[in-house]
Amino acid sequence: MIPLTGFRHWIDIGRGTDAILSFETAAVVHLLLPGAPKVLTGTWRKTADGIQLTWHGGPTSLWTIAEPAAGQFVYIEVTSTGDVVRGYVTRIAHSDPTRLRS
Repeated sequence: MIPLTGFRHWIDIGRGTDAILSFETAAVVHLLLPGAPKVLTGTWRKTADGIQLTWHGGPTSLWTIAEPAAGQFVYIEVTSTGDVVRGYVTRIAHSDPTRLRS
């Protein structure tokens, strides 16, 4: 199982630089997308099927994190038209939300 609370995930989303997703607490999450001018903040919670992310001033979405091979994790967005692979985890480390850009 991939660690969430208190950890950051670097995710290759195919833009040349990884997105950084930081699970600050059991309810607060931050996201820095490649090239984005600011960090998005929202809430998250575990569901029976994965995790639900709700961004302040933005959308709510359901995600699963698959492990197709030992130690390899894939973020999959669950949509009304089917599951969509969105990125591959390249690194996991303890989170420091005050230093999300590093």
